[in-house]
Amino acid sequence: MNRFHQKHHEFYGYHFEDEPIELVNLKVSVMELPHAPRITRMIKDGHPKNPGRRKVAESAEMMVEAVVYRRDSLSVETRMEGPALIEELDSTTYAPSGVSFYTDEEHNMILEPA
Repeated sequence: MNRFHQKHHEFYGYHFEDEPIELVNLKVSVMELPHAPRITRMIKDGHPKNPGRRKVAESAEMMVEAVVYRRDSLSVETRMEGPALIEELDSTTYAPSGVSFYTDEEHNMILEPA
C-alpha cells in the first residue's frame, strides 16, 4: 500500500495514508489463443445412387445432357467426369465435358482436366 500512496502523492500532490483504498475503475484484458477448427472427414465409398439428368447449355451453340448429383451423395476420392451438375443447398457446381471431379476427405470438391 505504501507504493500506492507514494504514487498518488507524486501524481496528485497529496495522499491519505490512514484511509482505505477504494477501486473506482478496474480494467482487465484477456487474450485466448484460437482453437483449430474441427473438420469431420467423409468416409462414404462407391458411386452415388440414382443421379438425375438434365439438359444444359455447354456453350451458346450446344446443349448437352448432364448428370445431376447431390453433393452430399458424392463419395470420397471417387472420380467422375462431366458434363455434370453437382447441387447442394446453397450452390450448384458445373463440371463441363472434359473435366473430372471428386470430393476429398475434408469435403473439398476438386475439379481437374480429364
